Amino acid sequence: MLLSTPSLLHKPIMYLLSLDDQVLQFGKLVSTSNTYEPVAPGNPRKPVTLTTDQPLLWSMGIRKEGE
Repeated sequence: MLLSTPSLLHKPIMYLLSLDDQVLQFGKLVSTSNTYEPVAPGNPRKPVTLTTDQPLLWSMGIRKEGE
C-alpha cells in the first residue's frame, strides 16, 4: 500500500495500530509515536511504504492552514 499526502500538511507524528489484537511493543510488533524523515522546506518526502498481511490503522497529524 502506498499512501501519499502533501509534505506541507504533515505534523511530525504518525502511528500504526494493529486491528488484529496483536501486541504493539518494541522487539515485537511495532509501532506507535513515529515521525517522518526531516526534509528541507519545499523538498518532497519519500513515500512511506507499508507491507502487512493483517488489518492495520494508519494515523497521522495534519497541520491547520498557517501553522
